[in-house]
Amino acid sequence: MRLDAEQMPEAEPVALTQAGLFTSSPSFFPGGKEILYAQGSLEGRRPFRMNIANPDGAIALLALSMPLWMPTLSMDGKRIAYAHRSFDTNLWTLEINEQHQPVGQPQLVVASSRGDANPAYSPDGRWLAFDTTRSGVSEIWIAEANGRNPRRIGGFPEAMCGSPAWSPNSQWLAFDARVEQSSDIYVASIQEGIQPRRITTHAADDLLPGWSGDGAWIQFASNRTGTWQIWRIPDTGGDEQQLTTTGALFHRVAPNGDVYTTQTEGRQEDAVMRLTSDGQETPVLPPVYWYNSFDFLRSGLVYIAKPSRPNAAATVVYRDEAGRDHPVHKLRNGVGFGLSVCPDGRHITWSQQDGNSSDLMLIDDLP
Repeated sequence: MRLDAEQMPEAEPVALTQAGLFTSSPSFFPGGKEILYAQGSLEGRRPFRMNIANPDGAIALLALSMPLWMPTLSMDGKRIAYAHRSFDTNLWTLEINEQHQPVGQPQLVVASSRGDANPAYSPDGRWLAFDTTRSGVSEIWIAEANGRNPRRIGGFPEAMCGSPAWSPNSQWLAFDARVEQSSDIYVASIQEGIQPRRITTHAADDLLPGWSGDGAWIQFASNRTGTWQIWRIPDTGGDEQQLTTTGALFHRVAPNGDVYTTQTEGRQEDAVMRLTSDGQETPVLPPVYWYNSFDFLRSGLVYIAKPSRPNAAATVVYRDEAGRDHPVHKLRNGVGFGLSVCPDGRHITWSQQDGNSSDLMLIDDLP
């Protein structure tokens, strides 16, 4: 935004970066014609250098994304100081009985010294998919349902990949990947040696995929209309169709085929809604902890309730078919992204923050 001599705006602000990305910490290089900023996701960002006259030509100053926070430019424009934050989130599983009460205490099933999040059980109950930053960049991995023998699914060495979702036959995973500037939906086989296949190609951000019950469609969130909405595309690619109009970022498909969404425009953030056949939405759950902190049992739902006051403990809750809530387990640590119920109906898995740290870092001799 340009200011006049009295420091008043001369015109309306102009967007320099695209919507849908976490963009922060802008500062001017000497001369005032270029800016430094951080862009990416909550788990991984990169510093960018942009000429204001050519915003589409922004240059990434690092090859890989990292937990980079609040980059600051030196007076001569040749060095960047920033905070490197490390979040240790792991996957925990709680066994429940037929009355949806806990059997013992939660067990650690997937762990590393970095971030493990967004768990997803395969429909056949054999596998547990998740995204992880254990190698330094966000990737898609799978393990046996008990967490053993984890391995990486084919991806991209310098792209941020996340949000794995299973096909109904448990042989394919849809996920989002930011290979270039924007995020797109890809599909990968769980068999080794097969490269992922790109499904969406729009210049906007397409992310958080999920499969329809018959496996014919992949549904996803996109900001191509200026607001987040749920769209769908044939699982082999093709013409996309818009499913929501009131705004939605995340969705899950219930066992009966109903679509549930969170984070829609004009209502309480992260409240869960059921999408009706005529495109309208009806409320189902109060705000959940994160947009994807809920899943379905054979009867009812399980969700992590958003605490009513700051710093209060979150609770795993079972909601029965009559709409009554039953506390299942109180979480002692912070909550990471994602919650998944095993098809056996006896195991609930979520991501939990078990530690974090930060260090000050310096990038010297900028190009």
